[in-house]
Amino acid sequence: MFSEADVPKRDVLLGIAVHGAQVELVRQHANADNINVALGIFEVEEHRLFDTALFIYRAGRIALKYRGRDGMLTVDL
Repeated sequence: MFSEADVPKRDVLLGIAVHGAQVELVRQHANADNINVALGIFEVEEHRLFDTALFIYRAGRIALKYRGRDGMLTVDL
């Protein structure tokens, strides 16, 4: 059962790709400003929506990605 705030058809429109322009911009700023960034996004991949958390290392690379929906954790060491 979905609440009024949880509308999958609308949420998919808010989704972005991990390797898309929006995340790339955050990566560039992390690198330029020498800061670590943690953020949550609606990730769209192959017409599926994931509640994803990213940790972007200050060098601008994605060091960790966690998908809340399927519990998949990807770590880049």
